[in-house]
Amino acid sequence: MASDPTPRASSTNAGLPLLICAVTFCAIPVQTILLPSHVLALSCARLDAAPCGTRAAVDEATVYLEAIKSAPNLLAILTLPALTFVADRIGRKLVFCACIIGMGLDALGCALSPSLPLLLAMHTATGLFGSLWLFLAISCAMRADVTSSADGSRTGAFAAVETAVMCAVLCGPFTLGALSERAGARATIVGTGVALLVLAGVSAALLVETLPASARRAPRTGRECAASANPLQPVAFLCAARTRAGGADGGGGDVKDAAAVRRVALLMACTWAPMRACEFLLVPFARLQLGWGDEALGAFSTACAGATVAGNLALAASPLRRAPAVRVCALGALASALGCALYALSGGGRPRLFVAGGVSYSLGTFLSPLLRAMLSRHVRAHAQARALGSAAALESACALLAPLAFGPLLHALEAADAEALSYAAVAALFLAMLPVLSVHARAAAGAEPVSYTHLRAHETDSYLV
Repeated sequence: MASDPTPRASSTNAGLPLLICAVTFCAIPVQTILLPSHVLALSCARLDAAPCGTRAAVDEATVYLEAIKSAPNLLAILTLPALTFVADRIGRKLVFCACIIGMGLDALGCALSPSLPLLLAMHTATGLFGSLWLFLAISCAMRADVTSSADGSRTGAFAAVETAVMCAVLCGPFTLGALSERAGARATIVGTGVALLVLAGVSAALLVETLPASARRAPRTGRECAASANPLQPVAFLCAARTRAGGADGGGGDVKDAAAVRRVALLMACTWAPMRACEFLLVPFARLQLGWGDEALGAFSTACAGATVAGNLALAASPLRRAPAVRVCALGALASALGCALYALSGGGRPRLFVAGGVSYSLGTFLSPLLRAMLSRHVRAHAQARALGSAAALESACALLAPLAFGPLLHALEAADAEALSYAAVAALFLAMLPVLSVHARAAAGAEPVSYTHLRAHETDSYLV
């Protein structure tokens, strides 16, 4: 079987995890803490409300925040196909740097917008190429270019990317939130925007292209090039309906095993749908059942982020990444199901069970990098960005649809004073997923194509540096 081209020894980009951590350290607090505070301040200024806690101001800010939260997921679904196509045809570095620039311009545009409608418009416009989903997909593609799918190195590399992101989640909101209390939300957002533009320059200067020219392939037809911008292209790719399959010699196609790609896509949908539902239900449940405020929720989020980092480090740096995929998948699903069950049992004022559930659920989130690695090993070098971008679009769709699917259920259970049943339903989803995992994970990982086995040790093990 023909193997994919060998990356250059200099293309390992050992500092990439640090750059990922720095970018997400700046970008995530803007979306989770700083932007909501800035939106509320603009709403209060428009309504001449003082203090910034009147019901009218909060209601208006909530409407705009829902639109701001939904916009990145929708934009990711619409723009990921075209941008990942560019990453496969021109190179990863250009799209990686453009994505950081997009995040920086997004922060500056939102901070300098004098009104809420203009802020939403600026966020939508700059978000076209500044999506965190795109950033994560390109980061994983850069690691896939220089790691092996045969010895677990790629699984560890993807877990290291996830760990870098979660380290930023662990300390970014607390640090920038404290800075915002002293300097103001607008000034802090401007500072993070400038920092992101500086990081884009650092990335352009220090990173090297990981996809060699020999691995890039021009589109065969104009129709193929136009199809790359189709928002439904991720569905077509993951279903292998419009993807060129490899021949008997292993060459010529985008995927190595179309059936395995479809199985991994099914596993992703079965995993990410209940995960996003669990996260959507978290804050309302904690407020209604436990009476928690922002401070308690912040401490709880920090504990969960720490557990997520521990789970991903275990996958990245231990023999776990070389274990059979079906066992690791089942372990993650069981941990998440146990977490949801503890959530359900914590109703009525049992905060310790709720915290234990959060830790257990977070430990099981290493399923995400594992599934990305399972997908990546069945895709050729010149299609890695499209494959991982398709996975990001699927995850974004789950995040977009989970509130729509579970919102009515939550309101109905809230009216019946039975919110705990919502988490019992999510736990049942995770448990129902186990038979799917046992069948499809084994089949998807069984006939694993060997690629990059000729890489030297320092090229396959540098992802933790």
